[in-house]
Amino acid sequence: MVQHNMDNRTLAQFLDMSVNSISLWRTNKAQPDLETIHKIAGYLKCDPRDIIATRTWPAGPSQGELDIAKRDKLKQKPKKAAKKTSKRSKR
Repeated sequence: MVQHNMDNRTLAQFLDMSVNSISLWRTNKAQPDLETIHKIAGYLKCDPRDIIATRTWPAGPSQGELDIAKRDKLKQKPKKAAKKTSKRSKR
């Protein structure tokens, strides 16, 4: 919205929402619903996809995927049999 010289107050007035809601969107602490994204796109005369920030994900597994694989691998390992200790009677 910076490209369109629009501040939080202007957008909040257009959408009839609080300035706080707009601030949360701009700091990525909350996201507008799709209907609101389309309203903003109409106001700015742009494609809704231009409003949604794209993100390039790094190649390879995520940390979450690695954690799940590690957990699954641990589940599949056969447990070692406990050593039996013989109790000798003391005479």
